[in-house]
Amino acid sequence: MTFVPLRHPVVRGNRVGASEALGIGMGYHENGDLTGYGAVADRLTREFAGVHDSATVTRYVAAARYGARDVTGSAAPDLVERIARKHLRVLAAVAAEKRRQAAPGLAAPQSTPEHPV
Repeated sequence: MTFVPLRHPVVRGNRVGASEALGIGMGYHENGDLTGYGAVADRLTREFAGVHDSATVTRYVAAARYGARDVTGSAAPDLVERIARKHLRVLAAVAAEKRRQAAPGLAAPQSTPEHPV
């Protein structure tokens, strides 16, 4: 049996795409073409106004499209929108938690059986 190591992942900025790590493709961030997904980006930009800037939303829509194609072989706009929305919500929750932790004098939430932390 011959061992064939994977190529070293292609790193651009601080991102390494799954396909790049396997040496089989380019990352979503290299392809900013959102043809057919502009309406998705517009809806999510309006939905997350005041939370995320339009560049962040566009980047997450592109990532969702790339991920959907990578996993399922296609990227229907409704699927891309659902994926991007969920990821943008997680990003917003993480940012809110970081702000909460950075604010002096705020106590950490207490865990209860009904609401574990």
